[in-house]
Amino acid sequence: MDVPAIVAVSGGAGAGKTTLAVRAARRIVEAFPGGQLHARLRGPGGQPVDPLVVLQRFLRALGVRDEAVPDDVDECAALFRSRSAGRRLLILLDAAADEAQVRPLLPGAPTCAVLVTSRSRLCGLEGARLVDLDGFGAEESVELLRRVAGRQRIDSDPGAVLSIARSCGHLPLAVRIAGIRFAQRPDGDLARFARRLADERRRLDLLAAGHLDVRASLDLSYRSLGPRAAAAFALLGLLDAADFGVRAVARLLGIAPAEAEDVVEELVTARLLDVAGRGAAGRSSFCFHGLVRLYARELAGAEQGALA
Repeated sequence: MDVPAIVAVSGGAGAGKTTLAVRAARRIVEAFPGGQLHARLRGPGGQPVDPLVVLQRFLRALGVRDEAVPDDVDECAALFRSRSAGRRLLILLDAAADEAQVRPLLPGAPTCAVLVTSRSRLCGLEGARLVDLDGFGAEESVELLRRVAGRQRIDSDPGAVLSIARSCGHLPLAVRIAGIRFAQRPDGDLARFARRLADERRRLDLLAAGHLDVRASLDLSYRSLGPRAAAAFALLGLLDAADFGVRAVARLLGIAPAEAEDVVEELVTARLLDVAGRGAAGRSSFCFHGLVRLYARELAGAEQGALA
């Protein structure tokens, strides 16, 4: 087929999508002598970037003069496909909102390859190979802590390190931040840091370092929700159950099961709710990642405080 190879990497906030895509691009760069084009598809506030803006930047990078760059997205897309034809280009599209944003940015040549990252599963992206990222296992979490904070310091207290990894929920972003925070204190005590991180009331505050921030990353997903799903997300965080079904969501929100199913689907799509499994009756159950639950409870507490 006369289409580029497309790999779409999806995963929740902090799952390591961008890191994986950038490292993969570096490994295969020599196979694409025509160059690389890289675009982040969300702005600083998390809003989707207009494909026209990205296409215009791509065309200028490919040597098109400013006065020859169209102001229409369809014309830009056609010119981009023409300019990329016959070239071996590697295109990295980071933080895509949806398939509609990505499609105009695809080259038309099979000599090109495209890496896309998104929090959503881009199942409607024709011809794409879908890769879904889960969290780390315990060994991967410990290894990342070693790389960030130093093997000697991390291996000095294996029990404390495993506690830190569990508090992070083995989320790559959280584990990296925990390693950075510990590395910043050369005189720091690993067991003491593990105890501080075990305190759920302070955990999200501790999981921030510079521009890396678990709470801010989750906030981007939360702000993509509609009003009903956003309200449901905060309330569901208050549930003590390890997992729950659609009927429990309906009872909590006081809505019909069909409406509750729509809410749950929106939360799953936003990667703020995980599918826990399927029961004997064939009904799915759902659960929160530990850090996502803490974030939801914070929101619920803030809303209750505002109403007091």
